Amino acid sequence: MHRLLGSWALSLEAWGRSPATIRAYTGAVARCAALGGVEPQHLQPAHVTAWLATPGYSPDTRATYYRSMRAWVRWLEEQGHPAPMLRGVRKPLTPPAAPRPVTTLELRRVLADPLLSRQERGLVVLCAWAGLRIHEAVRVRGDDVDIYEATLRLVGKGGVRQVLELHPMVLDLARVMPPVGWWFPAPRSAGRPRSADGAGQVVVRVLARNGVDGGAHRLRHWHATELIRAGAPLPVVSGLMRHRSVASTLRYVAVGESQRRAALVGLPAAA
Repeated sequence: MHRLLGSWALSLEAWGRSPATIRAYTGAVARCAALGGVEPQHLQPAHVTAWLATPGYSPDTRATYYRSMRAWVRWLEEQGHPAPMLRGVRKPLTPPAAPRPVTTLELRRVLADPLLSRQERGLVVLCAWAGLRIHEAVRVRGDDVDIYEATLRLVGKGGVRQVLELHPMVLDLARVMPPVGWWFPAPRSAGRPRSADGAGQVVVRVLARNGVDGGAHRLRHWHATELIRAGAPLPVVSGLMRHRSVASTLRYVAVGESQRRAALVGLPAAA
């Protein structure tokens, strides 16, 4: 890795960014520099513009790359380096993404799969009934679960430590998973957890095997959507999802036609 990118990575780690975020940020900047044929600190607006205009990039990908570059610029300026690479480069437009939760019927079909292994079931249950992100799910240890208090100690996004209340489905899972150590150990090393990418692919395959497109995040969408359908207030759902803002939670919640009609019926009639 380039020397300055390595220093930036250390700064991001010290700040509490996750390893996945650090790899994504530094990798994006390195790719832009390679495309422009310059050192990362010598990137110019024309290089960034050409990179963001690369055919085949989705709006979300462009927005993610722009955020990476913005973080790089901020760090360079803090270190006293000139950083003009975003001068005049506008933030890419990102159309709002529609929530895509799995249906409850699909989820039941997945859990009824006779080929479902204990670890596959564990990942599905944690993502759906605890609302965990896949990189959080793979780091669950038996030692972190208190069956009697129905709680899970979790290191979430950004390294934030939290205690989560658990649904009975997760407690049932805990009774058949290892009481100590990683629930999802790496295939070749029981001393460390499975990678998030590897676990994510496991969930994709399990869903596909049962006729469902997508991956673990669709299970998290289901978690938020069903909480709202069950009548949970939006701030409560936002807290359970561990979002920093309610606006983030809204991107996960699919509202059905019956819910909209029920809301309209509740409006008072004019006198």
